[in-house]
Amino acid sequence: MTDRKFLLVPLIASLAVQPAGAIDVVALPASTPWVVDYDPDNCTLLRRFGADDDAIIAQFIRYAPGSSFELRLIGKPVKLRRERAVHIGFGEPVEYREVRPTLGQVGEDATPLLFMGNFHLDPDDSNDDDDTSDRATPAPVPQAEFDSLTLRIDKGRKFKLVTGAMGEPLAALDKCVGNLMESWGISQVEIARVATPPKPSNTGKWLTTSDYPRKPLYKGIGSRVNIALIVGADGTVEKCRVQSLTDDREFGKVTCDLISARAKFEPALDVDGIPVRSLYTSLVRWKID
Repeated sequence: MTDRKFLLVPLIASLAVQPAGAIDVVALPASTPWVVDYDPDNCTLLRRFGADDDAIIAQFIRYAPGSSFELRLIGKPVKLRRERAVHIGFGEPVEYREVRPTLGQVGEDATPLLFMGNFHLDPDDSNDDDDTSDRATPAPVPQAEFDSLTLRIDKGRKFKLVTGAMGEPLAALDKCVGNLMESWGISQVEIARVATPPKPSNTGKWLTTSDYPRKPLYKGIGSRVNIALIVGADGTVEKCRVQSLTDDREFGKVTCDLISARAKFEPALDVDGIPVRSLYTSLVRWKID
């Protein structure tokens, strides 16, 4: 898969319906079809809701097979002056959970971007042993077939993105991820053989404060780096790939070079307890305290 392509998922957008007593929620119907972005390093399901200055783009980003996804929200309505807690809920009835997003900007007009964190549709689908980053265990989404996403930024700003049923769009995202793995040299057959995932055995030695890239350090710049590791049956890293990063690209090179050289794993096992090749993903956040 060398050529980047996009897949449109033709779904009929639901009309926004406000329940009685919820007039403070701004319901944003979909204004574009679902699109799957076949990036060489990750798969993104995205759609715009609302129009003009009220528009919000939702991105569901998946870096590996499974039900976990990273959620990003882009648009003027999600602007925050500083990093602080917001609340998000999936489906109806809305059960809000508190998240503390990372702030960012995109484009020449510096459109606000919220990195909302990681979520999953399966309570067993998470990397609990990811000690190299500040990524918490992905928050569970109550139902796989949620049909809306509600965001409460403060008492005066509540938005409901009317997503419609998510089964078909998420299936399209799964297909993209399968193709992505094949392009990296690890087949879906190999991934399906894994019964016990690989477990890192020396995360404390992967990265240290002395590894901080010099130029970004002097500039006071931090970064979020998503990486994918192909772990061999012997527990060593065969390949590291940067799936996404913010700010200086030097962070990606340093992260992959050092983790490839230092990381050791207890290899993944198949149902018979035989070590097999596997995939391990991680989010590393470089920051200056």
